[in-house]
Amino acid sequence: MLLGSWLQRASRLLEPATSRLAGISTRWVLFTLGASLAAYAVFLRCLHLLNTQNHYLLSPDSYFFHWLALKFMNGEARPIDAPPDAIWALQSGLAYPLAYISKGISSVFGLTNVESLDLASKVVPPVLGILLMALVYCTGKRIFDRRIALFAAFAWVIMLHPVFITAAGYIDRDAVSLLLISLGALSFYFARHWRINIGGREFGWLGAGLIVLLMEGLLYLQWHAIGAMLLLAVVIAYFAVRFLVRYAEGVEQELPLKTRLHTSLKDANWRAFGVVAGGNLLAAAVFISEAGEWLSFGQLMLSAGGQIDVSELAGLGLIDIISYGLLLVPLGLGLYLAWKKHEEGYIFVACWLLSLLVLSLFARRILVFAAPAVALLAGVGFSGMWDWARKGGYRELRLAGLAIFLPLMVLAAYIPVDSMGRDPIAAANQEWQEALAYMREEMPGDAVVMTRWTYGYWILAIGERKPFMDNGFYGYDPARMRDVALVHIAEDTSQAAALMEKHGTDYLVFWSRDLDYFSSIYRDAGISDAPDSLPANTLIVRSFGEDFTGDGVLEVKFRNSEVVIVELID
Repeated sequence: MLLGSWLQRASRLLEPATSRLAGISTRWVLFTLGASLAAYAVFLRCLHLLNTQNHYLLSPDSYFFHWLALKFMNGEARPIDAPPDAIWALQSGLAYPLAYISKGISSVFGLTNVESLDLASKVVPPVLGILLMALVYCTGKRIFDRRIALFAAFAWVIMLHPVFITAAGYIDRDAVSLLLISLGALSFYFARHWRINIGGREFGWLGAGLIVLLMEGLLYLQWHAIGAMLLLAVVIAYFAVRFLVRYAEGVEQELPLKTRLHTSLKDANWRAFGVVAGGNLLAAAVFISEAGEWLSFGQLMLSAGGQIDVSELAGLGLIDIISYGLLLVPLGLGLYLAWKKHEEGYIFVACWLLSLLVLSLFARRILVFAAPAVALLAGVGFSGMWDWARKGGYRELRLAGLAIFLPLMVLAAYIPVDSMGRDPIAAANQEWQEALAYMREEMPGDAVVMTRWTYGYWILAIGERKPFMDNGFYGYDPARMRDVALVHIAEDTSQAAALMEKHGTDYLVFWSRDLDYFSSIYRDAGISDAPDSLPANTLIVRSFGEDFTGDGVLEVKFRNSEVVIVELID
């Protein structure tokens, strides 16, 4: 009895120290897990830098934003002959932030503008990826619990969309746009829990509405109206679904119509939504002159769907769903649990995903901005799998299966990311770098280069020459695309030279890769009955031959195993 009494007293004395130790241990475990996730996230996002065969920049638009940031740093204005309506490309993307960050790096480390910009372009995107991972974790912890938050952060780290848009060298607008969309959507969701009292009245809804409008404004500067529209779509979807769910509950409770409407509007946070709706109506009135342009863009998406040549504007396809890989398992389970529970947080995350999923049916790029919602729902699914593994029969076998599944997901994420930097369209390969160096060093400064629009930004940013067509700054249109295609398949060299003279171009660039995409060249040329392969007497095929003469009007100035540069002779 005396021994038992002493043990109880000792246990009570040690209990505070034991609790503190457990707390410290938990914090260290969380810190270790978080640091490990962050380290693996950076590793995946920088893995392609190990491939020295390609330029480090990823995606065609990244080259443009790199070029634009360097112009800002050098104090240069946009080219005088830049199209005045090139609104898509003239938005800042990451160009302004990169320019300011790069200037800071240059002043601290004494680097040149190009060196500091290259360094910033490799560092800033992964940092944005880690910030978004932290945002996903904090959101999951606040809406659900810590376990779901950790699983959601894990899903974010290995998901292909977040890896690509926050990869070192990917300096398109997507990562910043996603951050702004996330902050705006989360502000609207959490507004119901904000307590801002002024004069005895609650004004949390006003702060949330203004934050959403601020994010829309920044998105407008970042990406014109498209980003703002995506944020607005998430807000509208959540407001509408939350209202309908609460209204249906009122019907089940047989509440009077007036009471149902009042409680449903209050539950859906109608005041914050009213601020957002009012602000957008005011903005629409101010920018009404652009309504026709955006209507045309909307008609383009609706009519083109999966038929449009620009991949990011093509409709969502099965390959886009399959790209989630093994993550589809926890994501599907997460959607099921969200449907089953009907709780506020589940409704919000599901609305975020499903609203953008519907829009992505017309433009697949939109699905990128649902990545945080995908990660959170996958976290819910992972948590459900964890509960399933720990309960019921065959507990050890279930836990072993889950322990095998998680490393498989890590490996499955590594494989596509390892090949990401080898994509010849995403990053200029070694052969193109040689050709671009020739343009930069050997061509006259005012030379205009004709090629397919896909490679225009490479010529603009690295070759430092004006492309006849590009991805958006100088743009492309059916008439110019037709003439470029006709030059490619011309059997009469003088006909090709005449088309070059017509458009004031001095050089013509062919890539051997285009030999495999002859069907799209014939389609651009307006020829429906394309042959099974490019005829041997077409200009593009003949230019790769060592005996090409150009009939006195064209002359090969550069050739390697993949790229040919032809000059128009006066």
